[in-house]
Amino acid sequence: MSLGNNTFTCTAPTWFTDSELEAVVGRNCAKVRTTAKQFEEAAADFSLAFIETSVAGAEQAAAAQRQAWLQQAAESSHLCDLAVQQLGLGTREGRQEAAHLAVNAWGSAIMGGQECCTMLDPPYCVASTVTGSAVLLATPFGVLVLLFLGSLVSKLLSRPKTKSCSDFKDQLSTVIASKAGGEKPKGEKAAPSAAGTLLSGIAS
Repeated sequence: MSLGNNTFTCTAPTWFTDSELEAVVGRNCAKVRTTAKQFEEAAADFSLAFIETSVAGAEQAAAAQRQAWLQQAAESSHLCDLAVQQLGLGTREGRQEAAHLAVNAWGSAIMGGQECCTMLDPPYCVASTVTGSAVLLATPFGVLVLLFLGSLVSKLLSRPKTKSCSDFKDQLSTVIASKAGGEKPKGEKAAPSAAGTLLSGIAS
């Protein structure tokens, strides 16, 4: 949905209760009413004293700024008027639409899409690139990631140490001796076996 030169960038969470939706409407439209009044006062008092008169086009720039303030005040106030009408319907759909209009009255018409005030607790507003649902989902997701990383680190620390080459040689010698069927008679020198050759190669 478009609003003048802006596009609606904010979305009110659909899972809010009726009272929570009404709170979102009240908080956003209260900010809008105050700011719109300030815009109107600023436009009425604005003069070329705030702009270097020596700059070419200063008068046109001042007029453009006054018009921008008045337009923001009018658009945001109109959205809040529509939000109040939707609340008056007394329906769930009406409250959801009212919240949608209210968050965009502030976030789109006043702030130009820079922030959305869709949270129920301080700081109430987030950058428009971070939606209210993203904020709510970030916490449980972050906990899951931390739990996973903790489990992974624990497993790595508890893994048995890798056997050294010396341990491997000792184990292999034991196996070879058990399969040889006992010791050779005294004075008889055992012929080097393939396994012995393998161990010598490993040692070297």
